[in-house]
Amino acid sequence: MGPDDFRTFEEAYSVAANASGLRLGVREGAAYTDAEVLIAAGWSRARVGGVLLRLRSECDAVGLRNPPARTLPHLRTLPEVRAHLIAQAHRWRMDPAEAIATAVLAWWLQPVCAACQGRRFERAGGTARLSSRGCKPCGATGLSRVPHGEPGRRIARYIDDCVQGAQRSIAHRLRAR
Repeated sequence: MGPDDFRTFEEAYSVAANASGLRLGVREGAAYTDAEVLIAAGWSRARVGGVLLRLRSECDAVGLRNPPARTLPHLRTLPEVRAHLIAQAHRWRMDPAEAIATAVLAWWLQPVCAACQGRRFERAGGTARLSSRGCKPCGATGLSRVPHGEPGRRIARYIDDCVQGAQRSIAHRLRAR
């Protein structure tokens, strides 16, 4: 299972979480239905990763993925995820734990570089076109830097590990159906 499979499962989960009509598949070898993806997620042992996936799907539902502004609206699972990340930062003796966890969570939900809006290149002077010069603030990656240096990167790796654990668990459950 490669990295593309994980992205596919996250997209499938987001679509399933925001679907208005759910049906279970009954044919052997049929493609996974939205309902099956949600059932597999519910059975997943990776609780924190599952909540993070749910938070991302809520962001998708309100169109929050990669907007220019870095404000977070009221999302149902946001307080639970934020509290868990703050507790983890406290366990790792990070100071200030609340500021680090909150900033990294906001970055994880909206990691796009504000200077180039994720396009990786600078704008050509006075036009709407992009130049051939890479964006300097993000190093032409299209992504902003993780806030708070090494402590922030540790929290970001923890978030990614939790999400990957949930995706692996969902994939395992879907294959076992």
